[in-house]
Amino acid sequence: MPPDFQTSKTLGQLMLDVAGEVHLAAYTAAGVATLPANPETLRQLRAAVNEGLRYFVSVNPKWTRLREGVLLTFFPNGDGPLNIDRDPARYALPPYVRSRPLRAWTYTDGISSQRTVADASWDVVRQHMAAVTRTSGTPLLAACKPIGARQSHGDTGGWEAIFYPAPSSPFTVEAPFRVATPDMQDLDERHPFGEDHDLAILKCAVEALRRRDDADPEGWQRAVQDRDRQLEFSIALDRQLGERYLGRVGDPSVHAQERMNPRAGQYRALAYNGQPLA
Repeated sequence: MPPDFQTSKTLGQLMLDVAGEVHLAAYTAAGVATLPANPETLRQLRAAVNEGLRYFVSVNPKWTRLREGVLLTFFPNGDGPLNIDRDPARYALPPYVRSRPLRAWTYTDGISSQRTVADASWDVVRQHMAAVTRTSGTPLLAACKPIGARQSHGDTGGWEAIFYPAPSSPFTVEAPFRVATPDMQDLDERHPFGEDHDLAILKCAVEALRRRDDADPEGWQRAVQDRDRQLEFSIALDRQLGERYLGRVGDPSVHAQERMNPRAGQYRALAYNGQPLA
């Protein structure tokens, strides 16, 4: 996830907040609220938080946090920290990427003769690679797909970008992606919307749990009103923020590139793990 997503509350914290609002929390001898021990209650709390998160996402498809720019610097020797199997054409993408880019990759370095790298299917890129017409140069095509088994680790998971031809120079490209929002599983897992929207997601989760309580219809109606009120606030705040404020922490070169590139103002590009993506 982008670095400032780490300000979001975790699944465990949201479950505890929901438990407190619906009077299901347990308490220590010192009066500190904790998650209940009952497995079925924990299951219900987890399900409510994830259902609330899905509802939060669904009410506004234009959440700025659902659109993240990825800034990628090529390593022609295949020795970058995220090159896959030391292949200069293959680059692991951040874990929140689970789809093709929203538009073509754009060169931002000022040294490439090309303006964009066309988004293509893996079948098309593979056909070009098989033809061996060009082994390296300025990439013209890129395919994004799930990563298969790696030779070096044997693991799977995540997505990769594969460029054709393989880059011959350390060009820099960027593209916007839709952020994946799968259900949270681990108690220390965080949602991708930042602390500004913690309360709205909490209210969505409380409503999801209250809806199942047939004995308290008035409580459910209050939960609906609280949810809608907080969602209205979150949507208004999101509109005010406009573009996101993500970039490589402590590296002004990312922002300098944005100032030089008129297209970069449409979204903020993100370097991965504090260094150029590779």
